[in-house]
Amino acid sequence: MPSKIHFGTNTKRDLDRQSHLNLVQSAIELSAEYPEVQFFVLPPAPLLAELKAKADGSSVRIGSQMVTYTSGFNVTGEISARLLKEVGSELVMVGHAERRAQGEDGPIVDKQLRMLTDYQLPTLLCVGEDEKIDDANTRLKVFKEQLQGLANIPKYPLIVAYEPVWSIGDGGEAAAPEYVVAAIKQIKGQLIGLNRGSTPVLYGGSVSEENAPAYAHICDGLFVGRAAWNEGGFRRVFESGYKKIIKK
Repeated sequence: MPSKIHFGTNTKRDLDRQSHLNLVQSAIELSAEYPEVQFFVLPPAPLLAELKAKADGSSVRIGSQMVTYTSGFNVTGEISARLLKEVGSELVMVGHAERRAQGEDGPIVDKQLRMLTDYQLPTLLCVGEDEKIDDANTRLKVFKEQLQGLANIPKYPLIVAYEPVWSIGDGGEAAAPEYVVAAIKQIKGQLIGLNRGSTPVLYGGSVSEENAPAYAHICDGLFVGRAAWNEGGFRRVFESGYKKIIKK
C-alpha cells in the first residue's frame, strides 16, 4: 500500500445541504480514526466555505469540483483559481467525465491545469475511456492524450483518478478488477514518463460497499460516487475496502 491512502467523493448538484454536512462529519470522524488516510470531499461551490469551516481542525480536504479555463477577461459564472486559492480550496478537480461531456476536454483541461499550477492548488485530474477498450494499445492512446498536458507544466501536488466513463453514473457497470489493474499500470507508466512516478492513482467507477475490497488492493485509493452520499455510506464503503488492510 502507498504511504498515504486517498479516499473521497465529489457530490452532485441535487444532494441537499444537510446530506453534505452529514457526509463531511463522517469524513471528519474517520480521519481521527485513520490518520494514515487522506480523506476529501468535493462539493458544489455554494457549500465550499461552509463545509471547509466544518472540517477545520481535521485533516479532511474540502475542495472545488471545477475551475475556469478563461484568463485575461471576466466571464459570468466562472470560478477562478485565484479565488479558489483565496477561499482556501484544498483540492480542485478537473477532467471529470461529466465536465468533459460539457466541452471541458483536451486543450481546456490543459488550460485549467496551467491555472491551478500558477496558484499551486492541489489537483485531482480525472482520466478514463468513453467505452470499454480491451485492446491495450488503443486504451493507452486515450491515457496518453488525457495526460499529455502535464508535460507542459511544472510539478505540483497532483492526484490522478481513473474513472472509465462507461463505469460511472446510475447505469454504470463496475469494471473487472483485472481490467482496472491493466489500466492503472498504463496510467502509471505514462506518469513515470512525465517524471511524475510518485503521483497517486485512484480508482472511481461504480465503487460500492460490495466491490470496494477488490479495488482497494490495486490502487492508491478510491474515488467514490453515489454509494458514499447516503447516511453512513461514506464510512461503510471506506471500511469495507480498507479497515482490514489498515488494522493488520
